Amino acid sequence: MTVDYNDTAFGKIRSYTWAKLTEAGILSEYDYIADGFIEPLLPIIPVQQVPEFNNLVGDKPYIIYDYDLVSYSDDWFVCQETISFTIVSSNFSKIIQISQFLIDLYRRMDESARDLNIWQGANTNFKFFTFTLKDASSPTPFEEEGGRQMSEINITYKYSRILDANGRFK
Repeated sequence: MTVDYNDTAFGKIRSYTWAKLTEAGILSEYDYIADGFIEPLLPIIPVQQVPEFNNLVGDKPYIIYDYDLVSYSDDWFVCQETISFTIVSSNFSKIIQISQFLIDLYRRMDESARDLNIWQGANTNFKFFTFTLKDASSPTPFEEEGGRQMSEINITYKYSRILDANGRFK
């Protein structure tokens, strides 16, 4: 059996975050259909995609994500990472709205993990244990009039992947 190393915990969190933002009516997938595209773009992007994304969606808010691995302990089967969400928008109140939503979504530790586990269903290689809100910043001031502002939220999470008999990822 071949392991899909593109299937990641932060990828699950990215998809879950987008689903919850759209369910809450905070962002709409219809705002992210770029010219010449049939499917909407997912506005939670890695930092490398910022220039292209700015050109495709105009002034719509979006989120940049990055992640860091936290070192393993004696419990090597429990993985710990920190995901950083940077909310980008020219609308101060939209940044606050998204920021407060993400804080509310991920501040509940075990309950936040439970909700994500339920959302992803039984057919997954991941089990999340806990989420901890590490920190959040207020929006930065405009660098130019009418420009974009940013706010950052950092969330640490613990999870495990389904393992094979040798303790390797399935």
